[in-house]
Amino acid sequence: MNNNENKKAIDARGISKMYQIGKEEFQILKNLNLSVGQGEFISIMGPSGCGKSTLLYILGGLDTPNSGEVLIEGKSFGKMTDKEKGSVRRNKLGFIFQFYNLIPNLTVSENILLPIVMDGKKVLNFQDKLKDILNFVGLTDRKDFTPRELSGGQQQRVAIARTLITDPDIILADEPIGNLDSKSGIQIMDLFRRINKEKNTTIIQVTHSNKAAEYGQKIISMKDGIILNA
Repeated sequence: MNNNENKKAIDARGISKMYQIGKEEFQILKNLNLSVGQGEFISIMGPSGCGKSTLLYILGGLDTPNSGEVLIEGKSFGKMTDKEKGSVRRNKLGFIFQFYNLIPNLTVSENILLPIVMDGKKVLNFQDKLKDILNFVGLTDRKDFTPRELSGGQQQRVAIARTLITDPDIILADEPIGNLDSKSGIQIMDLFRRINKEKNTTIIQVTHSNKAAEYGQKIISMKDGIILNA
């Protein structure tokens, strides 16, 4: 068992989320509670429309619940200023999506360093770290390529590397292998496992894939806006 599991990376309490379309109200999440220990690798599964992606976005502060609160390492998102929320998202959280969200006209290295540029830091101070990360994700020989010159699996590696450049404590992944063939998907999941084990990074992934879910230490099942297993 991970020594950090007793420390909570994310603690979601009483999370509910509703959307109104016209005069109809749809409850997407229904009073959910979820705690994830530091260094854990959690997989969230469930049918389309069950609310799992909505939950992930709320955990990462990209969406706001109608009720309840999310604590990141003991600090409530709802009580943070916009500046504090931005700092947490940039420095403590990493996001990986099904679509890689790379900038087409930037090289692999430039895409990876983008969070550094956006945070106003000096790129020159991160060159050694960039080399280490390129080697870690297996893209050293592709550092000067643009996304259009890469396979889907390689593009997702760039997205992962871009996340790692800020040393996040927590990575939130939404269907990270949803666009990949089975071989590339396994390679990406193996990479997530290495990140979890070697860097002690907390990982929460949403997936439809049973095979991908099995990489997690715990599988959380959702249906109709509720968690079926604690």
